[in-house]
Amino acid sequence: LLKARGLPRDEWPFSLDQIKRNIDKGRYRRLDRFQRDFFDLFDRARELSRSDSKLFEDATELQLAFIKERDTQCKGILVSTAFTAIENDVLEAVEKLRKSKMHQEAEIQRRESNDQEIEKQEGEVDLDSLNFDGIEYTIPSYAYISRTDDNHRAPPHIIRVERIFKTDTGEMMVRGKWVYRPHETLHLANRKFIENEVFITPFIDTVLAERLSGLCMVVSVKTSLHNVVEGVNPSDLYVCECRYLGKPRYFAKIKTWPFPEDEEKLK
Repeated sequence: LLKARGLPRDEWPFSLDQIKRNIDKGRYRRLDRFQRDFFDLFDRARELSRSDSKLFEDATELQLAFIKERDTQCKGILVSTAFTAIENDVLEAVEKLRKSKMHQEAEIQRRESNDQEIEKQEGEVDLDSLNFDGIEYTIPSYAYISRTDDNHRAPPHIIRVERIFKTDTGEMMVRGKWVYRPHETLHLANRKFIENEVFITPFIDTVLAERLSGLCMVVSVKTSLHNVVEGVNPSDLYVCECRYLGKPRYFAKIKTWPFPEDEEKLK
């Protein structure tokens, strides 16, 4: 992740493996220095991740667990300035960082969204629906998009159709956000995916309607657990728990489903 971000190697924080090697070689003689390496690792992990990412949350949980274990094992036995770091101070600093990052992330997302907005061109006619090869596509809906590469074994792409229109030359087009399958993302090799998991993305595209190759459905994990989705083949029902933002191993857990109107139709 650090290499992908272009961070110079000499600015990388210690990894847990490096800290363990230092322990094995007896390099730590003071508790405060031992703690500092751990805290630097946790701080850097939060700085380099999104405020709503699992990495951000994991770094905080590990830091709090470190403090708890430090007090259990060392308090009353060692005298050290390390004990001045307490849970409340960590939580306060983390919350301050989270708010700052949330503001920055919202601004970045706004700019990215604006960059992808394309004004309606002269002569284009918006449509509410489209019948192609006997299948009715409406707004909004999830659809398969046939591939244009030579990888015939790979499954078709998925898009959330948000606009259907006819160009001034008579071509039928659909526009929407791509939904990525696991193999379309950059992720750690040991990352586990749930069955039929997909990821909502902010990537907007326009494709020819002739590439439409069927309907599918994408729902939240909560909906998949508590609602029976009727009229959809199980193989065409996908579950989404995270957004994928296009950067290496960059997933963000969805706290509130962004398309509540879709969920309401299933109740």
